[in-house]
Amino acid sequence: MNPCTNLCRTLNTIPSAQGGTYVVVLWLGAACEAQIGRLGIVRFPRGYYIYAGSVKGGLAMRLHRHVHGASTRHWHIDYLRPQTRILAWSAFAGPHYPECALAQTLLLRGDVVCPRFGASDCSCPAHLVYYPHRVDVVQALQQLAAPTASESPLADLTQPAYWYGGTRAGFPLVQTIGERDHAVHQNARVR
Repeated sequence: MNPCTNLCRTLNTIPSAQGGTYVVVLWLGAACEAQIGRLGIVRFPRGYYIYAGSVKGGLAMRLHRHVHGASTRHWHIDYLRPQTRILAWSAFAGPHYPECALAQTLLLRGDVVCPRFGASDCSCPAHLVYYPHRVDVVQALQQLAAPTASESPLADLTQPAYWYGGTRAGFPLVQTIGERDHAVHQNARVR
């Protein structure tokens, strides 16, 4: 089945009016230069990128826009998206996952290629993080889902989190992030 079809079909798991934050994993197969709105022309090296974003409502629609690309350019990601392929996405429904916290966690294992990308309205270095190798991306995503003992958890596991990763890209389709942990957390609250 077409990976795009799989990506789109899995967006239906998110309630249509739900808002929240999300990350999108992108693959850039060859280095390129792109005009990124007012940020100017930026050179992007070949590799993986994770973009962190948020929306007050219509989380599934925003992800759909990123998966298919947009005919109009409104956000920084709209300028880079035509050069890339979406490999995976993760959505955190509800207001409990601050976009900046996601970006800061992603920056622990990645680099900023384009300062201020996606971060025009905050003080973050960027909301687009570069990773040269797939293993770095996997570790960054694991960091989002399960921080180490010394860190406070980023995610409130009482809220739904959704995930899709294309198997051809090495990001297998998995169940809801934290689904097992969510059940454990719910059971602990009942006792």
